[in-house]
Amino acid sequence: MPGGGVAREARERAPAVLAGYRIPGERVVDAVRVVRASFHGLVGIGVHEGFAVDASIDVSFATLVDSLDAALVALGG
Repeated sequence: MPGGGVAREARERAPAVLAGYRIPGERVVDAVRVVRASFHGLVGIGVHEGFAVDASIDVSFATLVDSLDAALVALGG
């Protein structure tokens, strides 16, 4: 799998971090992908100054976290 030590460590720890959501084993990979893609996307857009508005990213980040939490709760049934 691609990725150095940090990426490998994140992949290895992600299931434990998400354990509290009680996501069925066959859906854990989906949950990890959704979380990783969401954070990667928000950070990537921010780094490349893709947010063309003069507003704090903090509210967007909080909204993302709340949305991910709701999605993970739903995956956990």
